[in-house]
Amino acid sequence: MRKSVRKTLSERPSAVIFATNGLGCNADHAVIAFHRNYAEYCEFMNLIRQRQIVAVDEVKSFIGNLFDKNQFQSLSFSELAEYLAKTKESARA
Repeated sequence: MRKSVRKTLSERPSAVIFATNGLGCNADHAVIAFHRNYAEYCEFMNLIRQRQIVAVDEVKSFIGNLFDKNQFQSLSFSELAEYLAKTKESARA
């Protein structure tokens, strides 16, 4: 299944930064993706439903505005990198 997912996503590039299997919230897959606008998001969701990349019984979405001035914390990959560096250092100790 992973090969077919990668093939489909390579044919239709998107800003998927994470996709995984897991458990919780009554789901067994999660995808984190960024879209320039709502229309691009809708196109992505239609692709998932039409191509049946994974068996989709129900799709739940959360849409947030990355430019909202009232965010609890802005998206920052540097924060993630700093966290990973700290955990790597503490694992060595």
